[in-house]
Amino acid sequence: MTRGRTKSPESAPGTLEAEYYAQRASAGLIITGGAYISKQAIDSIRVPSIYNNQRVEAWARVTSVVHNNGGKVYVQIAHSGSVSHLPGRFSRNTPFAEGNMATYYQGGPDGCTTYPSLEEQESSTASL
Repeated sequence: MTRGRTKSPESAPGTLEAEYYAQRASAGLIITGGAYISKQAIDSIRVPSIYNNQRVEAWARVTSVVHNNGGKVYVQIAHSGSVSHLPGRFSRNTPFAEGNMATYYQGGPDGCTTYPSLEEQESSTASL
């Protein structure tokens, strides 16, 4: 369900995801589509996440439905890395990269963005 079908404005999985995975419970083990671990991790809209209690509880409802239908389920965590900072993405927070890393997206090297390293972000927020 990382295909942009989550209807919740909070990016919590709902009845659509529960029904989708319940229909597949007879497969045995289900590995879900990616559930994003933070706002900075999200690269598109209408995708599920799992970064606070509300979202964890929503996933618990989904997994209960799968278990009640005889299946096992593993929620796959996701992070878009440095490509999460794209126009129109869910969060406007700047991602960090390992070192100073250029990300190529739509247009190749001329359209790339260089993201600050985690150390640079930590030092800039420490002075606030």
